[in-house]
Amino acid sequence: MNTLLFDEKKGFYSTKIGECGKDQKKFLKLVKKLMGRKSNVNLPHFTSAELLADKFNNYFRRKTTIIRNKIVSDTSNTTSNISMDADIMFNGNILEMFRPTSEVEVKEVIIKFPKKSYDLDPLPTWILRKCVDQLLPLITIIVIRPIDESVMPLCLKRATVTTLLKRSGLDKERMKNYCPISTLPFISKLIEKVVARHIEEHL
Repeated sequence: MNTLLFDEKKGFYSTKIGECGKDQKKFLKLVKKLMGRKSNVNLPHFTSAELLADKFNNYFRRKTTIIRNKIVSDTSNTTSNISMDADIMFNGNILEMFRPTSEVEVKEVIIKFPKKSYDLDPLPTWILRKCVDQLLPLITIIVIRPIDESVMPLCLKRATVTTLLKRSGLDKERMKNYCPISTLPFISKLIEKVVARHIEEHL
């Protein structure tokens, strides 16, 4: 009886590990879950979540402004007549425009997406995947247009931001010890993957 139970558990774990494939992030997440380790959310102490969000927002906006100003300053102080010599001359074809994107290609990319959903998505990813054939013509149009016009719509640039400590052990009361993790909508990620696919093919 014990041997049978052991074999069942062994088969269960083997199946779960096999489902991870070559996705190391997914594998580590599975190990963490099986070991019963819970992720502790480390955030500074504050009177309310709204005030804490404003504090993080103001800090990262100031940091971004400082970085941008430094880039502009460094660029303006650099002489424009600097020439760069390369040991190897480029003899390949220049990527002047992306090739047309088909519904088949968009579907292939969607099917490979993880099933998790994102906060800004109006439709859970698992439902979208089940209805992919019905929604595919519309989704393909949404993907093609930004690529053809070389402009990402503002609505697809919105993201939910999660703040994480850069490493364990740092003082959680200091803003500089946190890094912002942005999560974009599903369609934004889909467009990125299609573009990346075209660039990889060209290279």
